[in-house]
Amino acid sequence: PGLEVLDHLGINIAFLSAAGVDFGRGASCMHFHEVPVKQKVIALAQRRFLVADKSKFGIQKPAFFAELRAFDALITENGETGASRGPAVRKI
Repeated sequence: PGLEVLDHLGINIAFLSAAGVDFGRGASCMHFHEVPVKQKVIALAQRRFLVADKSKFGIQKPAFFAELRAFDALITENGETGASRGPAVRKI
């Protein structure tokens, strides 16, 4: 089974992590094999949240998977950094 397996899931809320969050380019990860899965989940989910601590901000990893506007919010430990340049930031 491949990515089509995800079509059979009802994804209400997706929480996706990123190894890099660049406010110009978007969210990235280290491994290219993760990209299609993350993109499919983003496409299927009703709500999407990017989860990253602020040490990931300004970092670009090799595999970009989404622009920040693809997410409803960025969840981070501080809740302040990047609020004016990306999605709404929610403090946890």
